[in-house]
Amino acid sequence: MESELFTNKIDVNASEEVISDVLMNLKNILKWDKEISNVCEMDENQFMIVRNQSALNPEEVITVTKVDDRIIYTSTKGKLEYSVFWTMRTMNSGATELMQTLHLKEKNFWVPIAQFIKPVLRTAFFENLRVLKQFCEMDKVGQ
Repeated sequence: MESELFTNKIDVNASEEVISDVLMNLKNILKWDKEISNVCEMDENQFMIVRNQSALNPEEVITVTKVDDRIIYTSTKGKLEYSVFWTMRTMNSGATELMQTLHLKEKNFWVPIAQFIKPVLRTAFFENLRVLKQFCEMDKVGQ
């Protein structure tokens, strides 16, 4: 069981296909999340993430899946277990609206205090979302 904590949105001047390709290859996270120092593929679509700074999850296992029109990062083996749901829609302008929704697993110790840590988590996730946007908008991505 999971509970939704927040959703961040940003407009990206790149196609859904480009953004999806970037998100499905978790090794790309090294280019848009500055706290991550190493990504080791453990199995198909399963990765060990190591952070170079103090964090709630210095290490965690992320499983990447695609279900319908959503890409899902499921984090396990860390102090804070969560899922990030990535959804996209093409807008009339040709840009893509990218939505990032964080769900906490109910068994987390952090769930009772989630509303207190929500602003910090939301800001940190949004900062990474802004860098992801810049990375996806680079001319060479998707070519």
